[in-house]
Amino acid sequence: MKHEQVATVEQVISDLEAASSRNDVEALVALFAPDATIESYLVSRVFHRPEGVCHGRAEIRELALALAKRGRPWGGHAPPIIRGNTVAIEYRSASSEAETFSVDMIEVEDGKIQSLRAYAGWRAISKSDQIREDNRRRVAMLFEAFNDGSLDVVDELLGPEYVGAQGDAGPAGFKAVVAGLRAAFPDIHYTLDDVVAEGDQVAVRWHWTGTHRAAFRGFRATGKTIANSGAGVFGFHEGKIVTAVLETDRLGFLEHIGVLTEGVGRGAPTPRP
Repeated sequence: MKHEQVATVEQVISDLEAASSRNDVEALVALFAPDATIESYLVSRVFHRPEGVCHGRAEIRELALALAKRGRPWGGHAPPIIRGNTVAIEYRSASSEAETFSVDMIEVEDGKIQSLRAYAGWRAISKSDQIREDNRRRVAMLFEAFNDGSLDVVDELLGPEYVGAQGDAGPAGFKAVVAGLRAAFPDIHYTLDDVVAEGDQVAVRWHWTGTHRAAFRGFRATGKTIANSGAGVFGFHEGKIVTAVLETDRLGFLEHIGVLTEGVGRGAPTPRP
């Protein structure tokens, strides 16, 4: 299953490159999901939007047409790096093969591109900005391990000195946590609601859903679909995650699986005078 997933992602990226090289706008647009987004400084130039984001195939078509007329400012690119549904591609400048023009982060789901984020190259972005973006990307890849079980990437993302909230140490300890969670909730899926990077830290707010199919931390399987949320701050050292402070809705989780009465955390209603 995992091999088929990688093959599908590789095909999408190959088709994207082919359509882009031919300036085949319709073929390119068809590779994106109907509600896909592109975030890039090129969007700012075409649509004059300070946030640099376009939404949906109609706007993606308009962007592609504008770029086709202007010509591509990038040249070749390094081999794509694929981790689960996430693809990173480093493009080189058309005027200098030694200069990084941009790094694209592409998310693929069900054979379609859901999002594309283009981070400007070294000339346009400071080193500290680049480090923040790299750290954001690494945290996103870490959560993708929960979604698709691609645990090999954990060795690249976590430092050996990492110690989690449950005492899980290093990459091996983190993998055990992921494996346990996926065993109990095989269809678990995390969505990152907010990701903010500053200095050597990344703050994240997320929510997840999953079906409780097996025992988890002493609580027997209920078969219920669980929804939960949380937030955390990850600390980095030399490009790897070494600390994590996490807060999750544990009370809400216990309510959802029926261990506690729903709404018990709100307490008794305040009596009216």
